[in-house]
Amino acid sequence: MPAAAHSPRSPRRAQLRFVLRFAPTAAVLLAAYYFPYAQEGRARAWINGFLHAYAAGAGFFLRAFDPSVRVAGQEILGAFAMRIVQTCDAMDVTLLFVSAVVSWKAPLGRRLVAAVLGVLALGVLNLLRICSLYLIGMRQPALFETAHLDVWPVLILVVTLALFLGFTTWEARRIQAAIPR
Repeated sequence: MPAAAHSPRSPRRAQLRFVLRFAPTAAVLLAAYYFPYAQEGRARAWINGFLHAYAAGAGFFLRAFDPSVRVAGQEILGAFAMRIVQTCDAMDVTLLFVSAVVSWKAPLGRRLVAAVLGVLALGVLNLLRICSLYLIGMRQPALFETAHLDVWPVLILVVTLALFLGFTTWEARRIQAAIPR
């Protein structure tokens, strides 16, 4: 079959392969993270430790603005109190991002680099989110719910999509550069 006759189907096959990799990867990762683990189990302890790390990281930076800040477990206490729970860790979009990157057709090393850099970027953004929410709660409590439930979720989703589009653009440029002219 001539290459020209085969080319219209190639993009559809590539899209289908991506979806068939992405969907189960995302489903497994999200199911593993949101599974209702026993309160006393190792998985719950790991998740709680992860959430404590977010609280501790935010507490470290927040002390510059509020010296009374202290962290107890997953709670940030001071002029405003917050508890970091699973839905506050941006893990859902992070797992979706990782699932998309590892499902993309690209060399494994480049996928791993993109996944690690994206996870770090989303972690820093979420730390900024937690700190900003504390400061909003401390200084403008009437705006807290809007910032927490409306503004930040959309912002994190947009950044996640931008990171993935950045990765796919990076890959497209690599492929274009490899084509002999």
